[in-house]
Amino acid sequence: MARPEKLLVDRDEGIIEHLFADAFAGKNLGMAGADTEFTFRKIAHDFNNLLSVIMGNVEITIKSVAEHSQIRMNLEDVLDAGKRAQDLVRKMMTVGLPTGHQLELLEVQSVVKCALRLMRTSLPANIEVSENLNDGSLILADYSQIHRVIMNLCTNACQAMEKSGGRLSVTLFDTDLSPEDCRDLSMTPGSYVCLSVGDTGHGIDTETMSRIFEPFFSTKARGNGLGLHIVREIIDSYGGDIIVKSDPGKWTEFIVYLPRIYH
Repeated sequence: MARPEKLLVDRDEGIIEHLFADAFAGKNLGMAGADTEFTFRKIAHDFNNLLSVIMGNVEITIKSVAEHSQIRMNLEDVLDAGKRAQDLVRKMMTVGLPTGHQLELLEVQSVVKCALRLMRTSLPANIEVSENLNDGSLILADYSQIHRVIMNLCTNACQAMEKSGGRLSVTLFDTDLSPEDCRDLSMTPGSYVCLSVGDTGHGIDTETMSRIFEPFFSTKARGNGLGLHIVREIIDSYGGDIIVKSDPGKWTEFIVYLPRIYH
């Protein structure tokens, strides 16, 4: 028979899950959906860091306690509760990330052109757009997710040039990657559609580069640090990859690879 404190943990876990479900839906919080998602992912991220410290210390301590002792049983309960808490945190941290795909054959050029038309309506006069888009490049993907990737990368590029001005360069082409080409990429050799988004802005320093895809990491005063993280999640979900190159103070280029479909 389960001990009373174990039953309390099970009961409270169920209550917490219902509270989180309501919170994710934005109920009774007076918050917009996107703000709600960000708030709870941020809480989850910070809570996960605290859990890691607690769990690590319990695991170390439990090794020095005699087996079958009451203290060890109590520590094992703490460890078990911690693991349950980590499961809840994982659920919280997936809110707003890509889930199901509405897959269709997409001509990437048309998605890029649509995104650039939207971008041009709000670009300042000191930013020019250069595009070199191969036609006929097909991928199997969700239109809204690919559009989101393009808009995010182009928006970041323009924000890097909003003070000094410069050039937004968008290039689309097909490429065949060999095993050697894929050595530093999380992809298999094959045919890919390659999208390059570059800017002549302030560039990215080495420290920022090493953390640029981390959730909640941002160098912007009002950034939430989720844009590039979600971009990477989307690209990874299609078996592609994204890399970034930069010369601090001069330029930055994001390069996206997505599996090409022949039709």
